[in-house]
Amino acid sequence: MTLTGGEMLTILSDFARRGADAEKLQGLYSHLRALCNGDFTEEMAQKATGIILAKEKVERNLAEEVREWVLLQKGYWNVSNCYTALQAVTKQDKTAIRVAIHRLEENKKIIEHVGQKAGDYRLVEKDYSEQRWWETRGDPFKIRFPLNIEDYCKVYPGNTILIEGQKSQGKSSFAMEFARLNCELFPGRARYQNVEMSDDEIHERVEAYRIDIGKGEQWWREHVEFIRRTENWWDLIDPKGLNIVDYVVEYEKAYLIAQYILEIHKRLTTGLAVVVVQRDPFKPYGAGGYNTRNIPRLILSLRNHTLRLEDVKSYWKELDANPTGLSVKYKKAHWWKFTKDGEWNREEEGFKKEKKDKTWER
Repeated sequence: MTLTGGEMLTILSDFARRGADAEKLQGLYSHLRALCNGDFTEEMAQKATGIILAKEKVERNLAEEVREWVLLQKGYWNVSNCYTALQAVTKQDKTAIRVAIHRLEENKKIIEHVGQKAGDYRLVEKDYSEQRWWETRGDPFKIRFPLNIEDYCKVYPGNTILIEGQKSQGKSSFAMEFARLNCELFPGRARYQNVEMSDDEIHERVEAYRIDIGKGEQWWREHVEFIRRTENWWDLIDPKGLNIVDYVVEYEKAYLIAQYILEIHKRLTTGLAVVVVQRDPFKPYGAGGYNTRNIPRLILSLRNHTLRLEDVKSYWKELDANPTGLSVKYKKAHWWKFTKDGEWNREEEGFKKEKKDKTWER
């Protein structure tokens, strides 16, 4: 089989139009040129080279656009998202984009395929910063809780606390009291993201504080900011401050609550987040299931007017054992005041709290 130089150029141009990349065109050119049997001029060689170089330029420019776009992406994305962003409509451009993405995955290791669906990728995150743990003193916050829970647990900067509560057990009262007791430990005002309480209800609760202990409207306005928020709570997390989220809710896909808690936690640096979730009285965990307990370092539950330490990651060395599982009955009065209705106890043996006349020094 022999070809004329003109036929060779026609075939080469046709393959380029159909989306063959520059590497394939170069191989095809070498093969076809051998079939021309000498019927090949210098002008024809220049035209063939021009076809290949033009393809290389398009691919190079598009590959750079793909790379720049990929480096800006967060989370998972699909090749079709790249088509849309780069306004690729021709078959050739889409082919070039797929080739560029393949090279970013196989050669550069910049991205990786995710899931079972073709074309889904994520950016490989190689940047990191080492935790400079040796620069801290390892001191916990001097946190105070209703019912003196601080006697049993330690809370550190960057921690998340989870409160699981049945309906009408005082979740909001507990959260507001926690804010009152600890807001002055942090820079700025405590940030209280609220789902349910109206302005009138907040005012009523503040008025109870004014009557009982003299901390009225002015004190609360200076120390706590209340924000009505029903979604995307993590967007408003103060990394260095005291954050209360009362409460995280997701009815359609309750399993996402665990992810929401993680997003809240990720925003913290030296601050603290207290996250409240509802709890079904017939289930052992709060809304969202067991996975909601993965991130918090302290988990409390309020049910049947009993507070239980569901999980304590850090506790005082004066205790003989981890206090996880301890519970105490409580009464609540005047919208805010929690008092013990009995002693701390649990069924398991082997736990003993050292008796002292005063609170342990921290």
